Amino acid sequence: MERWRRIFYVGIIIGSLLISGLEYPFVGRAETIDKDIIKKRKELKDIKKEISITKEKQKKILGKESSILESLNSLEMNLYKKERELKRMETQLDQIREDSREQRTDLKAQQRNGENEGRSLS
Repeated sequence: MERWRRIFYVGIIIGSLLISGLEYPFVGRAETIDKDIIKKRKELKDIKKEISITKEKQKKILGKESSILESLNSLEMNLYKKERELKRMETQLDQIREDSREQRTDLKAQQRNGENEGRSLS
């Protein structure tokens, strides 16, 4: 029985050494995991901050784009109006040119008639 007691005590000692030896690697791993979790949370926080900044920049860009599109639309409307006015003025100018040609032709005809009448009288 003495022998069984010794085996029992040696078994308990060896078992306790094995168990305590196994705990330390797990404790080290837990600390490493906690550090990794803290690091990942910080990285996630930084990523969320970058996303927030990017969204804010996107809002500003969209606002500028909207303003530019409104200005462009206004310019296009003004250009359309000016083109219509130019066409109207070109039509008027063509009419004035035509009237001027007719008047010159009439004036030349009158001058010829006046010269012919003056020759006839002489």
